[in-house]
Amino acid sequence: MNAESAVWSDFRDGACLGGRGTNNGAVILDKACSLGARVTLEEGGEYPWTVTCGVAGAVFVHSMRASSRQDAEAMAYAAMEDIGDFLERMEADDVSQADAIRFAAQWITAFTDKYDSSSGSWEKAPLHEKFFEFLGK
Repeated sequence: MNAESAVWSDFRDGACLGGRGTNNGAVILDKACSLGARVTLEEGGEYPWTVTCGVAGAVFVHSMRASSRQDAEAMAYAAMEDIGDFLERMEADDVSQADAIRFAAQWITAFTDKYDSSSGSWEKAPLHEKFFEFLGK
């Protein structure tokens, strides 16, 4: 397998930090993945804390709420791990387009189930454990 690594860094060198996010909160964490994703953490606005995740290749955006900064940060970093694993696998040479489409649909369902704001289930094991055979990790 020849896959690129998912590298997370500040989106636009932190240019959006302190500004308003999509949920009208103040952006306090804004990370971009080298493989095409973004995770943003907002304080205030529509909810006390909001984490918004976007994955470009899957044309997927998901927002979740948290009641504390600690929970929101933990949720954001867990989501970054899951998204990075997913994108790395999608970059692998041995993944056919049909398999990638099929897996992406299953992964999106698992991701939104895990990161359901009301359940606290984001604390569960990383998704690569659920999709061990496909992700090969």
